[in-house]
Amino acid sequence: MFLKRINAVTLLLMLLMSSSYSSSENWKLRPTPQTVVQVAQNCLRLQNGLNIETLHDDPTQVRCFFENLNLWDKYNGFKAKRLAHVFNKRHMTNEIVVAVSYCNDTTRQSDANKWAFDAYSCFAMGPIGNWTNLFIKNAYKKFLKEKGL
Repeated sequence: MFLKRINAVTLLLMLLMSSSYSSSENWKLRPTPQTVVQVAQNCLRLQNGLNIETLHDDPTQVRCFFENLNLWDKYNGFKAKRLAHVFNKRHMTNEIVVAVSYCNDTTRQSDANKWAFDAYSCFAMGPIGNWTNLFIKNAYKKFLKEKGL
């Protein structure tokens, strides 16, 4: 009986470790241009009449976009290390973590859309905002090029 319990516990731990490993590895994948465009279009559909240029001007869209790219969550705010990885700025991870953490902490509030928007507005005044815009524009360019448009 005791050995069966140990084996069951060991098996459960192995399963948990393997699933957390694979999910932790998932964040290391950069979103493809198709994913970025699809997420942006899905978020834009939520608010009729807006376009990609206004994506970062609407709290609902900001949250939708970053949350669907796994760069933001309603419990912790923006994921600074993931942002550094996605923007290929791993050599600046510490600076990004400091800036994003400061913005997450100083703008934290119960309204998740407003929190995401205010935190983004805070750190977007610096280079992260430029990287975000460039990232989205480049994704659209690659997507359109692949479609032959």
